[in-house]
Amino acid sequence: MTHMIALVLAVVLAAPALARADSVPLEQVPAAVRAAIERELGDGRLEEIDRETRDGRPVYEVEFTRNDKEHEVLIAEDGTVLERDED
Repeated sequence: MTHMIALVLAVVLAAPALARADSVPLEQVPAAVRAAIERELGDGRLEEIDRETRDGRPVYEVEFTRNDKEHEVLIAEDGTVLERDED
């Protein structure tokens, strides 16, 4: 029983640290984020935008395809590109 209580407590305490993602349409992201997405996207095809919270701040994870390559960009709410990844 003690192990179960410890496990539940650990999960409850760790929950806020976990990133939660909500899919959002381009029309609903802040203007600065939309401008950054459009710059990054170029002539590519937008696949998905997820709004997440990291370190207590909202960020947008954007997935798109351009030139037959998959791209993922992490954008802060002020439009700053935090990370870029290409597969």
